[in-house]
Amino acid sequence: YEIKDVRILGPTRQQTQVEISATDSHYLKINALCRLSGDIENTPGITIIGPSGRVELNKGVIIAHRHIHVPYDYANYFRIKDGQRVSLFIPGKRPVTYHDIITRTGPIEKTALAVHLDSDEGNSVLIKKNAYGKLII
Repeated sequence: YEIKDVRILGPTRQQTQVEISATDSHYLKINALCRLSGDIENTPGITIIGPSGRVELNKGVIIAHRHIHVPYDYANYFRIKDGQRVSLFIPGKRPVTYHDIITRTGPIEKTALAVHLDSDEGNSVLIKKNAYGKLII
Protein backbone atom coordinates (compact mmCIF):
# COMPACT_ATOMS: atom_id res chain seq x y z
CA TYR A 1 0.00 0.00 0.00
CA GLU A 2 1.28 3.47 -0.76
CA ILE A 3 0.30 7.12 -0.89
CA LYS A 4 2.03 9.20 -3.55
CA ASP A 5 2.83 12.92 -3.65
CA VAL A 6 2.69 13.53 0.10
CA ARG A 7 3.43 16.95 1.62
CA ILE A 8 6.59 17.41 3.65
CA LEU A 9 6.19 20.02 6.39
CA GLY A 10 8.63 21.77 8.68
CA PRO A 11 10.06 22.80 10.95
CA THR A 12 12.21 19.77 11.57
CA ARG A 13 11.77 17.82 14.79
CA GLN A 14 14.03 15.75 17.00
CA GLN A 15 12.28 12.64 15.66
CA THR A 16 10.48 12.19 12.36
CA GLN A 17 6.73 11.78 12.54
CA VAL A 18 4.13 11.07 9.88
CA GLU A 19 0.64 12.52 10.31
CA ILE A 20 -2.09 10.72 8.40
CA SER A 21 -5.87 10.85 8.37
CA ALA A 22 -8.08 8.09 9.73
CA THR A 23 -8.96 7.26 6.11
CA ASP A 24 -5.24 6.90 5.30
CA SER A 25 -4.82 4.71 8.38
CA HIS A 26 -7.49 2.31 7.14
CA TYR A 27 -6.12 2.32 3.58
CA LEU A 28 -2.55 1.66 4.72
CA LYS A 29 -3.74 -0.91 7.27
CA ILE A 30 -1.83 0.92 10.00
CA ASN A 31 -3.34 1.20 13.48
CA ALA A 32 -2.41 4.87 13.90
CA LEU A 33 -3.35 6.52 17.19
CA CYS A 34 -4.82 10.01 17.60
CA ARG A 35 -2.04 12.04 19.22
CA LEU A 36 -0.69 15.57 19.48
CA SER A 37 2.33 16.28 17.31
CA GLY A 38 5.49 15.09 18.99
CA ASP A 39 3.79 12.38 21.05
CA ILE A 40 5.05 9.39 19.08
CA GLU A 41 6.00 6.83 21.74
CA ASN A 42 4.35 3.44 21.18
CA THR A 43 3.09 4.38 17.71
CA PRO A 44 3.47 2.33 14.52
CA GLY A 45 6.26 2.85 12.02
CA ILE A 46 6.28 3.28 8.25
CA THR A 47 8.63 3.28 5.26
CA ILE A 48 9.14 6.60 3.48
CA ILE A 49 10.46 6.38 -0.09
CA GLY A 50 11.64 9.48 -1.94
CA PRO A 51 13.90 10.53 -4.80
CA SER A 52 17.01 10.16 -2.62
CA GLY A 53 16.21 6.77 -1.12
CA ARG A 54 14.16 5.30 1.66
CA VAL A 55 13.84 5.70 5.42
CA GLU A 56 12.44 3.04 7.74
CA LEU A 57 10.73 4.49 10.81
CA ASN A 58 10.12 2.19 13.77
CA LYS A 59 7.58 4.64 15.22
CA GLY A 60 6.04 8.00 14.46
CA VAL A 61 2.79 7.45 12.53
CA ILE A 62 -0.11 9.35 14.14
CA ILE A 63 -3.49 10.78 13.36
CA ALA A 64 -2.99 14.38 14.47
CA HIS A 65 -5.31 15.41 17.29
CA ARG A 66 -7.26 18.52 16.32
CA HIS A 67 -5.69 21.58 17.88
CA ILE A 68 -5.60 25.36 17.72
CA HIS A 69 -2.53 27.58 17.77
CA VAL A 70 -3.18 30.71 19.85
CA PRO A 71 -0.71 33.62 20.22
CA TYR A 72 -0.06 34.58 23.85
CA ASP A 73 -1.80 37.97 23.41
CA TYR A 74 -5.04 36.30 22.31
CA ALA A 75 -4.70 33.59 24.95
CA ASN A 76 -4.31 36.18 27.71
CA TYR A 77 -7.21 38.29 26.42
CA PHE A 78 -9.58 35.32 26.20
CA ARG A 79 -8.11 33.59 29.29
CA ILE A 80 -7.11 30.50 27.33
CA LYS A 81 -4.45 28.25 28.87
CA ASP A 82 -1.96 26.11 26.97
CA GLY A 83 -3.39 22.60 26.76
CA GLN A 84 -6.96 23.74 27.46
CA ARG A 85 -9.67 21.95 25.51
CA VAL A 86 -12.08 24.13 23.55
CA SER A 87 -14.77 23.68 20.89
CA LEU A 88 -15.25 25.24 17.47
CA PHE A 89 -18.46 25.86 15.55
CA ILE A 90 -18.02 25.95 11.77
CA PRO A 91 -21.06 27.30 9.87
CA GLY A 92 -21.87 26.39 6.28
CA LYS A 93 -23.84 23.88 4.24
CA ARG A 94 -22.79 21.16 6.70
CA PRO A 95 -22.42 23.05 9.99
CA VAL A 96 -20.62 21.27 12.78
CA THR A 97 -19.23 21.83 16.26
CA TYR A 98 -15.91 20.11 16.92
CA HIS A 99 -15.08 19.45 20.56
CA ASP A 100 -11.86 18.44 22.30
CA ILE A 101 -9.64 20.87 20.38
CA ILE A 102 -6.40 21.28 22.32
CA THR A 103 -4.90 24.77 22.56
CA ARG A 104 -1.22 25.35 21.88
CA THR A 105 -0.08 28.83 22.86
CA GLY A 106 3.04 30.59 21.65
CA PRO A 107 4.69 33.93 20.85
CA ILE A 108 2.89 36.04 18.25
CA GLU A 109 6.03 36.13 16.07
CA LYS A 110 5.86 32.35 15.66
CA THR A 111 2.19 31.56 16.24
CA ALA A 112 -0.63 32.32 13.82
CA LEU A 113 -4.16 31.97 15.17
CA ALA A 114 -5.22 28.81 13.33
CA VAL A 115 -7.12 25.59 13.92
CA HIS A 116 -5.61 22.41 12.51
CA LEU A 117 -8.14 19.79 11.49
CA ASP A 118 -7.18 16.74 9.47
CA SER A 119 -8.36 16.25 5.90
CA ASP A 120 -11.18 13.90 6.94
CA GLU A 121 -12.58 16.52 9.34
CA GLY A 122 -12.27 19.36 6.83
CA ASN A 123 -13.71 17.38 3.94
CA SER A 124 -16.69 16.21 5.99
CA VAL A 125 -17.89 19.80 6.34
CA LEU A 126 -16.91 20.85 2.80
CA ILE A 127 -14.03 23.16 3.75
CA LYS A 128 -12.12 23.93 0.56
CA LYS A 129 -9.07 25.82 1.81
CA ASN A 130 -9.75 28.43 4.46
CA ALA A 131 -12.82 28.74 6.63
CA TYR A 132 -13.84 30.68 9.67
CA GLY A 133 -15.55 29.47 12.79
CA LYS A 134 -16.62 30.50 16.27
CA LEU A 135 -14.39 29.42 19.14
CA ILE A 136 -16.31 28.15 22.18
CA ILE A 137 -14.29 28.43 25.38
